[in-house]
Amino acid sequence: MPCSWPQHPPPTNRDRLVQFGRKLGQTSVLVVYAAAAALIVWTVMHVPEMAATRARADAREMLAVDRENHTYCEKWGMREGTHEHTLCVLDLQALRQKDQRRVLGVLGSNAN
Repeated sequence: MPCSWPQHPPPTNRDRLVQFGRKLGQTSVLVVYAAAAALIVWTVMHVPEMAATRARADAREMLAVDRENHTYCEKWGMREGTHEHTLCVLDLQALRQKDQRRVLGVLGSNAN
């Protein structure tokens, strides 16, 4: 007795379109996973660099603020190296810290 396999009808345009859609969906998922993996690798590689860049920027800003403090006190006739100049710089530093705390407090209260 001969064995006969069921005959499949030839694929229609709709079948081809459905198959293409499935392959496209699978490929899209792989592309998203690859992009996510690339983003993770890039982030891991660049976070230390970003931290170092931030530290250098903070150091430059601190030096600029210090120079501004000294220049301001000298503008009012307090020569650098005098007791009055030192007190003036210390007062300006305290004033800037107080202002920074106030700004951070306002920003923190707006976050709630």
